[in-house]
Amino acid sequence: MIALTDEARKMFEANRVLNNSKPSQPIVVHNAEGHVIASDQDKADAIKEWFETQFTGNEPPLDPHTGTPRPLNTPISVLEVSSAVMKLKNNRITGHAVQTKCQTNC
Repeated sequence: MIALTDEARKMFEANRVLNNSKPSQPIVVHNAEGHVIASDQDKADAIKEWFETQFTGNEPPLDPHTGTPRPLNTPISVLEVSSAVMKLKNNRITGHAVQTKCQTNC
């Protein structure tokens, strides 16, 4: 998980600016040695590497759940699912590209 830092905010902003098709103010990106990176492609590569290091840390993988499966104390209602889907950007789900009945019928 990306740590919520000023550096992370700057990297998200730099990524947004570099991916924008409209001309904008140039951004300054530094490499690991602190030198300014000149080309937009090299800037994008540096930002990509930074994000990769954030997502591929040295933490060991989580142990799988070993508890006994049991029913929910309170079932999930259709209203809860519908409300959650409506909050998603463009009605998109995270993870696998699966279309649910709720997305098409809610």
